[in-house]
Amino acid sequence: MRVAILADDLTSAGDGAAPFGAARVVVAPPHAPPPATDGVLAVDLATRTASVAVAASRTERAARLLRGADLLMKTVDSTLRGHLAAETEAARRGSGRGTVIVAPAFPAGRRGTVDGIQYVGDVPVHLSEFGRDPVHPVRSANLREVLPGAVLVARGEVPDREAGGVFVCDAVTDADLDRLVAAAPHPGDALWVGSPGSRRHSPVGGRLAPRRPCRCRPSPPRSSSSAAPTRPRAVSSPRSARPPRTSAWCTPRTTGGIRAACCRGSPSRSAPTSPAARPTLSC
Repeated sequence: MRVAILADDLTSAGDGAAPFGAARVVVAPPHAPPPATDGVLAVDLATRTASVAVAASRTERAARLLRGADLLMKTVDSTLRGHLAAETEAARRGSGRGTVIVAPAFPAGRRGTVDGIQYVGDVPVHLSEFGRDPVHPVRSANLREVLPGAVLVARGEVPDREAGGVFVCDAVTDADLDRLVAAAPHPGDALWVGSPGSRRHSPVGGRLAPRRPCRCRPSPPRSSSSAAPTRPRAVSSPRSARPPRTSAWCTPRTTGGIRAACCRGSPSRSAPTSPAARPTLSC
């Protein structure tokens, strides 16, 4: 099986390829189709800091050259930085895929999608520190605004692959991402767009690289899939804009009041919630 990963920077290319075990990471856009041999190829297109026009051009050309891959994936930042809309559309055009599955959730980093809104913890991403990013400040957390015309797929549901189009998929847990993958009878027919930190949920990731069990232990927070500021401090936001409190986060940092259900020894709602008493968990 041939797997191709289009990344917007070197970190994303490495993170996207890592779950597959043996893989090649190319640090320049391809200029010709790769050999038709089985394997995993991750390409750093270096578009994160490029202009929108350059990013779209490089992405479309690379997608066209790699469209013969049995599985084509486009990495995007789980905090929506970069040229998400332009690169997603360019990859769709270049690849010729009629269905685009967009699932930027990164549960291990407490980044999830609820009602099409991207969150960092309990905060919509544009209200977090990433909204003040000096290079790519995030202006909107609403993926249906970022990707006009996209169809929202709620948690527990699956995209209507026969209808085609761009689907924004809600997800806050590893199980949500696994469900999307399991519902794809022919994963190679779609363009998969998501966080490089979640590549182990790819349609073939589980076969090429066995998943590690979730084991929690006290540790510092794990870094995100791309270079990013430290975890933003929570800011006040309307209760209606927050995702429902859930027991599903299996996260590097679990605050009082949110339990990581897949981890033993997670804090209960009755546990002290002062900063000093809040445990730090790593999965």
